[in-house]
Amino acid sequence: MKTTIYTLTSNTIEAGLECQVFTSEHELKRAQVVIMKPSEEDDSEFAEDILAMLKDDEIEEAWEYWEENVKNEKDTYNIDSHEVEVQVPVTSSAKVSKKP
Repeated sequence: MKTTIYTLTSNTIEAGLECQVFTSEHELKRAQVVIMKPSEEDDSEFAEDILAMLKDDEIEEAWEYWEENVKNEKDTYNIDSHEVEVQVPVTSSAKVSKKP
């Protein structure tokens, strides 16, 4: 069975090198939102713009805007997708539960 996984690799001053793997594009987007979502104390124009884009579910646009205007220039982020072959073992001892 083939499936697609998504990776978000970052190298930041704050956290160092990290790689996260997601099984859906939705999970990846949630992680992006966590990274770029402004704090409640941030009342800058950039924060307002990002929040407006997130409210309209424009995550890719918000990410690009955040990268260009907010993110620390020394931090790097790389998003990628990979098609992988997954083998699921079939066992004869699997039990099926039937609920009444």
